[in-house]
Amino acid sequence: MKISFNYIYITNIIFIGVFFLIIITPLILTLLNPNSSTNIENKTLAQKPPVQLIREGKFGEYVKNGAKYFEDSYQLKSNLININSLIDYYGFNISPKDSVTLGKDQWLFYTAEDGVNIQDYYGKKLFQEKDLENISKEITNIKTKLDKRNIQFIIMMTPNKHTIYEEYLPSRIRNQKGSLTRADQYTPILSSLNVNYIDLRKTLLDQKSQYAYPLYYSLDSHWNDRAGLIAYNKLLTKINPRPSTKIPDITIGTKNRTGDLGNIIGLSHRLKDTSISANIPSPPLYSTNITNTKEINQIITKNPNGDPRKILMFKDSFSGALLPFMSSQFSEVLYDANPKVDFNLIDEYKPDIVILQFVERYSNILLQNGNKF
Repeated sequence: MKISFNYIYITNIIFIGVFFLIIITPLILTLLNPNSSTNIENKTLAQKPPVQLIREGKFGEYVKNGAKYFEDSYQLKSNLININSLIDYYGFNISPKDSVTLGKDQWLFYTAEDGVNIQDYYGKKLFQEKDLENISKEITNIKTKLDKRNIQFIIMMTPNKHTIYEEYLPSRIRNQKGSLTRADQYTPILSSLNVNYIDLRKTLLDQKSQYAYPLYYSLDSHWNDRAGLIAYNKLLTKINPRPSTKIPDITIGTKNRTGDLGNIIGLSHRLKDTSISANIPSPPLYSTNITNTKEINQIITKNPNGDPRKILMFKDSFSGALLPFMSSQFSEVLYDANPKVDFNLIDEYKPDIVILQFVERYSNILLQNGNKF
């Protein structure tokens, strides 16, 4: 059967037209409605560059920033990301993002080297002998300074999710597990320095089978408030006398919680965790004041009926599961997102207790060089 030249020509024209329409539609929609793109990538979106850059002769900078703005805000982007994520996750059983790994039973793990993460699990990138000497020196120095100020010092290491739930790791990762981690290296050193050091690995491993729900969220890199309560009770063993105020109970919520790892792979609308959180009374026992600027990231809670001792915690995001319990029992707690013990802040705030809390992959914090990694 002979196909006419006109038919082929018209078909090609239609094909080119449809292709061009697909390409240009997001641009047209973005220009018509520039601020309606949905941010599903868990990141800060680029802002529209000011025309003032062109007037100042910075046309190259304007074009560069404009490209970033369009990349973050063009219409249909979230739809396309969703489609790609669905195909990868459900069609090929792979993660749409390199920073997240799909584990067993739909568990997600953060496997980017944000800090020393999976490489530490493999027993690679261990601390050198000089690093361990510096850790001993820095922690001893901090304790000596705090002792002179009559301030108690406590160190708390929060385990990585895959340290406690490695049974859900994919076999290709678990099969490469090393015989030694950074925590294995510095734990005996800190234990020998006469400091209050809390290594939560054994505590959480021993207790995880006691509960119907895991201590870490399957779709999040963090632990839940049940683990936070376990950690807080361990913390109280280092504080004497123990505060007497009642702490919140744990509530098992509904399966509606979005995890940070689900957000990263763009499937937070489909993948949900069961919420496990502190049952905070209404109104809460404490007030909360948050300061979040480029220079300062702090939370201060005040409880007029709490234990009169003041606490200053240098912390990371895992402290969120400790906050409901600690702030319910102590009169004032300052949570400071700083990887380095700040003596200027200590002398200004005058706490009775200083806590240095860090997640396992940020063990470099012990070197006190101001670098989490």
